[in-house]
Amino acid sequence: MFRSATGVLLFILMAGSLAVQAAYPGSAQGADPYENGVIVNSERIVLHGNIAHYRYEVRTGPEQFDVIRIHRIVKERKPWHPIRTVDGIFLLTGAPNSFEGLYMAPLLTTALPWDHSIVAFLAKNDVDVWGMDFAWSLVPVETTDFTFMKDWGMAKEANDIDIALGIAQNLRRSSGQGSGRLHLSGMSYGVPFVYYLAEKETQLPYGLRKIKGLIPMDNLMKTDDEAYRQDRCAGVAIGQANLDAGIYRNASGVNLKLFADLAATAPDDPSPVVPSFTNRQFFLLALTTGEFWHFLGGDTED
Repeated sequence: MFRSATGVLLFILMAGSLAVQAAYPGSAQGADPYENGVIVNSERIVLHGNIAHYRYEVRTGPEQFDVIRIHRIVKERKPWHPIRTVDGIFLLTGAPNSFEGLYMAPLLTTALPWDHSIVAFLAKNDVDVWGMDFAWSLVPVETTDFTFMKDWGMAKEANDIDIALGIAQNLRRSSGQGSGRLHLSGMSYGVPFVYYLAEKETQLPYGLRKIKGLIPMDNLMKTDDEAYRQDRCAGVAIGQANLDAGIYRNASGVNLKLFADLAATAPDDPSPVVPSFTNRQFFLLALTTGEFWHFLGGDTED
């Protein structure tokens, strides 16, 4: 569902971070208080030099896990004051990734230079970079009861993205970027939402649109590969069977982290999944097959 986020942003500097509350005047009594999202917490982190990373926790509904996180990476002329950028982009992650894990990995490790990430490259070149963590990526790993996910789906995800785009548009306007629209890019799981949201915006007046262009990555909208189509259809059937059985989560992200941790801490030990492989070998196998294939970069030693 598409809604215009035309709120008044109140900026309160507290404890060294910017606490932001989004207030939307004129709401009728009984209207959904989370219709446009409510920013409940924010922080600013200096990445390098004059490039900063802003993070906004946004409540999109009344339930415990109705929360998304919005990211902004931008060059500043001084703290809290972004430069006037040449363009803007909003990045959606694939599954089971977080925004920082997918798009900011070189900033989280010493294995690569800090600027060897897409967000650092774009920010260095005066692009206003935005992104979002889906609500499922913020659910604590120790959670065992997932019945709250029973009614989650693409409609919720699309609405959360629309809320995030509206907040980004407001924050850009308040920080001197004007009310221009953003390029919307999605990787893998994020790609269907790029097309879906763009199609929805074609039904809106031009002045209410938030999307400037589409940049899909590592997924497709149509295919003439019948084997691939059948595989995707089989996946739908498996997903529906899980829902019917009361299984509302996908554990692939937890499993991938386990494999990664074993490969990092005990690379030469036998894998508990396939003992004929070492942990490192099995992790590489997991990254080159199935749904994780595009998370592996080349290595001249392998």
